[in-house]
Amino acid sequence: MSSGPYQQEAVQFGDDELQALPYMIGMNADQARQRVLEIYPDVEVEVLNTGSAYTIDFRSNRVRIFVNDDEVVVKQPTFE
Repeated sequence: MSSGPYQQEAVQFGDDELQALPYMIGMNADQARQRVLEIYPDVEVEVLNTGSAYTIDFRSNRVRIFVNDDEVVVKQPTFE
């Protein structure tokens, strides 16, 4: 997979390979959540405001989407 500002390398976790999420910075939270669930229907999606508190435990079935006060994605969603 090529690297660049719009792509991420796939990450290997045990036997499951998680593909990179599409570039979503600038989308609204609902659009981003819907897109993640279209690609990975079995993941838990959390939408969090930047600066909000959250747990630091890693779960390969959880995607976090960070948004600003206008509900716009400000950080590339990741499996966390």
